[in-house]
Amino acid sequence: MLKLNNILLKLSKTYSAVVYLLAFVFSFQTRLILSPGELSGGYSEYGTISLYPVDLVMLLLAFILTILLALKADKIILKKIRFRGKMTLIGFMFFFLISSAASIVFASDKWLALFRFGWLAEGAFLFSVIVFSNYKTLRLFFFLGLGFSIQAGIAVWQFAAQSDFALKWLGMALHKAEELGVSVIEVSNPGELPERWLRAYGGLPHPNILGAAMAGAGLFCLYFLLGRRSADRVGKYLPIGALTLFFIALLASFSRSAWIAFIFGFAFIFVAIMIGKNLSKRKIMLEITLVLGMVFFVFFSLYGDLVLTRIKGEGRLENLSISERIGSSKEAWTIIKSHPFLGVGIGNYVLAEFGLRNSNRPADGAAGDQSSAVNRQPSAENFKAWDYQPAHNLFLLIWAESGISGLIAFIGFFASAAYCLFFAVFPRLAPRPAGSAGEDLTPERQQAVFGLAVIASLAIMMAFDHFWMSLHIGVLLSFLISALVLRLALES
Repeated sequence: MLKLNNILLKLSKTYSAVVYLLAFVFSFQTRLILSPGELSGGYSEYGTISLYPVDLVMLLLAFILTILLALKADKIILKKIRFRGKMTLIGFMFFFLISSAASIVFASDKWLALFRFGWLAEGAFLFSVIVFSNYKTLRLFFFLGLGFSIQAGIAVWQFAAQSDFALKWLGMALHKAEELGVSVIEVSNPGELPERWLRAYGGLPHPNILGAAMAGAGLFCLYFLLGRRSADRVGKYLPIGALTLFFIALLASFSRSAWIAFIFGFAFIFVAIMIGKNLSKRKIMLEITLVLGMVFFVFFSLYGDLVLTRIKGEGRLENLSISERIGSSKEAWTIIKSHPFLGVGIGNYVLAEFGLRNSNRPADGAAGDQSSAVNRQPSAENFKAWDYQPAHNLFLLIWAESGISGLIAFIGFFASAAYCLFFAVFPRLAPRPAGSAGEDLTPERQQAVFGLAVIASLAIMMAFDHFWMSLHIGVLLSFLISALVLRLALES
C-alpha cells in the first residue's frame, strides 16, 4: 500500500508538471502539417490538418489522468468543487459537442469536420483540466504568462523594426508588408505613394489573435495587481511589467476588436474600483491607469496616423476590410438560410462559401456540365484561396456550421459560465459586520466584477472575428479564458 501511495504521489506531481508545461507551450504555433488545405488552386489554412505541441502535451496529460483515475486517485488529482449551475455548465458543454458531432454527417468534407471536432473535444478537456484539477493556480499563471510574454516581445520587435523572420521551431512564418495577404495598415498622404506598415503578429497566425491574447493577458494582470496582498517587489513590479508589455503588443497588433474589448473590460473594472471604498485599490487602479496612459501617449505620438486610420476606418484597405466583413455576413446569412437547422458541417464553412460563390457563375466547359459547384474553379483574377474565409462573426459561423442547436448550446455554455461565476460568490456577497474595515468591494465582489468583465470582453471579440472557432489556438483560447475566470472565482 505504501508503494502504491508513493507511485500515486509521483504521478500526481508529474500530472501537475505537465499542466504547467501545457500552460507554457500553449501559445507556440510550431506544427507538423499532416494535410495542407487547398482551395481555388491555392493553399487554404481553413482546410489544413496539423499537429501542434499543445496537442501532444494534452495527450500526455490525458494518459496520466486516465492512469490516476484507474487507480482511483481522483481525490488526489481532482478538486471537489461544488457551485451553483455546475451541471448546467457541463450539460451545455456536452450539448455543444453533440451538436457539432452531429453536423459531421452533413459535411461535404467529413474528414476535415471530424478533425475540427477533435479541436472542440480538446477544448472541452482543457476547460475541465483548468477548472477541476488539483494544481497551484499562481504557478499555472506564471508559465502561461511566460509563454505569452515571449509572443508579446516578438510582436513589439516586429512592429518597431518593421521586420520579421521565419523560425519553424516557434511556428513563425515570414511576413513582408509588400506581400499580398499580409495584414498591414496603409497610410496615404496627398501626392505620395501609399505607405504599408506591417501589423504585429508575434508568433501567432494573425494580428487579431495576438490582440485577443494580449487583451485577455492584460486583464488577468490587472486582476493580480488589484488582488496583491504583499508589498514585495516581485509581487508589485512583475505584474505591472507584464501588463505594460502586453499593452504595447496589443497596440502594435492594431486589432480594433481587441482594443474595444480591452477598453470595455478595463473601464468596467475601473468604475467598480472607483465607486468602492478601498483606498489602496483605488490608488493601484489610478497608478495602472497612469502607466497605461503614458504608454499610449508615447505610442500615439509616434504612430498617431496609423492609430487614427484604424479608428476612423479610412483608406483603401480599411474600406476594403469593412466591405469584406459586410459581404461575409451576408454570405453567412445565405448559407444559414439554406441549412438553418443542421448546418453545413463543422469546419466546412469555407467549402460552402466556395460552392455558394461558384453556383452564381457558369462552370468551366459546356453549359450542361453537371459537376458539383464545389469542384468548379473560379477564374484566378476574381478569387484567390485567401479570399475564402469564414464569417467574421463567431455566432454566425457556429450557426452556419453546426445549426441552430449548436448556436444555442454555445451561447448557453458561455452564459452558464457567467451565471456560475456570479453565483459561485453570490452567497458571500453579504454586507460586512458593523465595525469591520470599510471596504464594500470584497475579494469575492472584486472577482465577480473581474470575471464578468472578462466574459463580456470575450463576447465582444467573438462578435467581430472567426478565429475563435476556425483556427486551432482560437478554439483553445476561448475555452482557456472562460476556464481561468471560473477557476479564480472558485478559489477566491
